[in-house]
Amino acid sequence: MKMKAPEGYSYLTEDFNTKYKRVMLIHHVKYVYAEGREVQTVWGFINKKTGNIHAPINVKKPGKVVDKISVTPYTTMPVNEVSQG
Repeated sequence: MKMKAPEGYSYLTEDFNTKYKRVMLIHHVKYVYAEGREVQTVWGFINKKTGNIHAPINVKKPGKVVDKISVTPYTTMPVNEVSQG
């Protein structure tokens, strides 16, 4: 699955273990708390065999499979819709 990173960000895909690849979202914005270090967040995990995308539980643990059409360029975690009304 190819997805274009949002402006000011890029992706880094790395072998996480024998079953998964981990996709990191690299922030190219300077954050005061980072004191000059690069900031990364987990975008999600991809099963190497099936190609299924998993939302992260944390940086070290894949969670549930998510529908490919529901992911955003920022995360695979479920996003709550805010109703306008």
